[in-house]
Amino acid sequence: MNFSISRKLSALIAVAAVVSIVAMSLQLYSLHETIWKDRKALIVSQVDSAISMLAGFQAKVDSGEMTLQQAQDRAREAALPIRFGDNDYLFMMSADGKRVMHPDPKLMGTDAFTSKDPTGRFYNREMVENAHKGGGFTPYYRARLKGDGLSQKLSYAQLFGPWDWTVAAGLYVDDLEEQFMGQVYKTLIWSALLLAVLVACAVPLARSISRPINQMTEAMRRLAAGDKSAAIPAVGRKDEIGQMAGAVQVFKEQAIERDRLETDAETARVSEAEAKQRQADLEHAKAEDLRAFMGVVDASFDRLSSGDLTVRMAGKVAPE
Repeated sequence: MNFSISRKLSALIAVAAVVSIVAMSLQLYSLHETIWKDRKALIVSQVDSAISMLAGFQAKVDSGEMTLQQAQDRAREAALPIRFGDNDYLFMMSADGKRVMHPDPKLMGTDAFTSKDPTGRFYNREMVENAHKGGGFTPYYRARLKGDGLSQKLSYAQLFGPWDWTVAAGLYVDDLEEQFMGQVYKTLIWSALLLAVLVACAVPLARSISRPINQMTEAMRRLAAGDKSAAIPAVGRKDEIGQMAGAVQVFKEQAIERDRLETDAETARVSEAEAKQRQADLEHAKAEDLRAFMGVVDASFDRLSSGDLTVRMAGKVAPE
């Protein structure tokens, strides 16, 4: 497919823009994954810390320092004030769904399995199931401890086997989308600025290449048609276009020189022909003079032969 230089440069700009968009999309995807990975890591670390704390109390039960009930009560007291993130907390459930530890006094001792979010998900039941499977994440919607309205939340649950308790912690993640979208908007703004700069640089560049080439093409057409007065554009430029213009200028000068030589040769041929014609005219004139002289001689001899001794030759004889 044949494309003009302008179209090729436009295609190059388009390819660069697409590559930039793809690269930025991959960067945003990586950022999205990193944000969620960091948030998940924070939740897991809180649950791991709680599991370690429960294990410490169980060790005291094993050593006889505490009864199981005392250890569980002390564990509840120790975990209850723990906060992380934006006032987020730990909570624990038994295998049958009873809330054995929760920072909201109204929920302590209640059945967690009956709770479901607006999407119909029984999230506490799912957390206990994930915990018994080795641990896992559960997304759902829930109101904050202090605040109105539902927010998206992500919880991680892990089983503490000796007590058959599901230890869970959750973080509200609605802010992650806001954070991510903020980065998306920034990226879009920078992408638009980058594309504008790219176009602003590429358009003059394309014109600086295509315009002199088009002008040079027109000049070459005029030269080919015999118009030696055509001006060659871009002569004197220090780039490849200037080199092309210099070559066309040499072609023009050689064409002018060739025409001059042809004119001189034609003039010489005309001068030679005129000289030959003058010489021929001179020879003809001499011959005419000789014939006239011979006529006079013949006439004089005829008169002499007839006895006319008064004959005189008064005409001039050519020196040749």
